[in-house]
Amino acid sequence: MKAIQYSNILKQSFLLTWKNKFLWFFGFMIFLSLLIEEAVNLVGSLPFGGSVIFDWLRPFVNMDNDSNLLVSILMLTIIIGFMLLRILGIGSLIKSISNLPLYRQIKIQLIVKDASQYYWRLLGVDFVLGLVVFFLFCLLVIPIATLFTLKAYLFGSLTILSALIIFVPLLFLVFFLRKFCNILIVLSGMNVKTAFEFSYSIFRQNIKESLLMGLIILGVRISFICLIAPIIFIMLSLLSVMQTTAGYIIFAKISLQIIGSLLIFLLFSFLNVLNQAAWLSFFSQISMEKNKKNILVKERMVKSEIPSPETA
Repeated sequence: MKAIQYSNILKQSFLLTWKNKFLWFFGFMIFLSLLIEEAVNLVGSLPFGGSVIFDWLRPFVNMDNDSNLLVSILMLTIIIGFMLLRILGIGSLIKSISNLPLYRQIKIQLIVKDASQYYWRLLGVDFVLGLVVFFLFCLLVIPIATLFTLKAYLFGSLTILSALIIFVPLLFLVFFLRKFCNILIVLSGMNVKTAFEFSYSIFRQNIKESLLMGLIILGVRISFICLIAPIIFIMLSLLSVMQTTAGYIIFAKISLQIIGSLLIFLLFSFLNVLNQAAWLSFFSQISMEKNKKNILVKERMVKSEIPSPETA
């Protein structure tokens, strides 16, 4: 197999992301959706989370004894809404990057509308993979909990180790299947079942290359965050020092908050686009190699079926 040019993938993806800033909007969609989902999950998990949302809704809704149900419905609605935003952002990015000369000339709302045709299939991928992870997690946790309840600590510890050996590789597999399925569905219009079959086949033949690509992308994200972390730290330090109520100080604090928020939004929007562009380039390389292999195998089979002149 031809060696994957990881440095070229990163270089071309960086240039593509920098030169096509309209893609940052889709990266922002993904970041905003993940940010809101995590915030809702965090608030809901806190002991006072329900009361916070309750107090926020009090001026708008006449609360009664069913307030907890209302809060739960609200949180679920927010999560589903921003999940839709994330899926549309991913679909729009893949679609745009695959044909930049065309989509560079199209309005953003039309790109999102075009990507919306893949929404249910992309959601289906997330649903199936999430269901698999959930059921396997339950199957692994139940015997562990049972053993510790029976005070069989040694067997329980060994079971935890065995569960990790099973569960961690599954998480890696789920990660790569989701990446590859999303690309196949958007670019080729495959159904979910076929996308899973192709994705698994490609991943199985490129396990080392895929894992290395994942580590490289993770390293790039960490490097970018480390570059901007000192700037954010300085801004937070300045905000903590500015305690006076003078007008110009309040203006400076608000300005720093806005600048810091913009930096974070821009950084993660850029990283989301860079991430998707790199995975798309990587996937095109490994899938082309797979297609070349299939073509060579078919050619050999055809040649072997045709008798040579000497045999005739």
